[in-house]
Amino acid sequence: MVQTIIKKSQAPLDSRDLEVCQHVFDDLRTMADVPRNSEEAEGIAAIVVELYRQGVRNREQLKTMVQAARGLFEKQPAQAGVTIGESTRFIGPISEESEHEKGNR
Repeated sequence: MVQTIIKKSQAPLDSRDLEVCQHVFDDLRTMADVPRNSEEAEGIAAIVVELYRQGVRNREQLKTMVQAARGLFEKQPAQAGVTIGESTRFIGPISEESEHEKGNR
């Protein structure tokens, strides 16, 4: 199911909201073996909160979207970026033309 983000909420997060975000953050940080007080952890937290404010409330959807935004599925040298808030987050590999494909032009 594709979720359309209609409007970013400016309302403060309540304790239930923070509980969901904290749970997702902890799961993702543990899965990626990221230290709690690292720059990477701060990036994960920022994306979780941003997506939550944009209306993604399902924990599994949040995890999947943050993993995609952080490139946690696989790291490769050339990656595409997406801007969330004021910073660019890398979301995955850019398809690179192989030497074989270059030679067939």
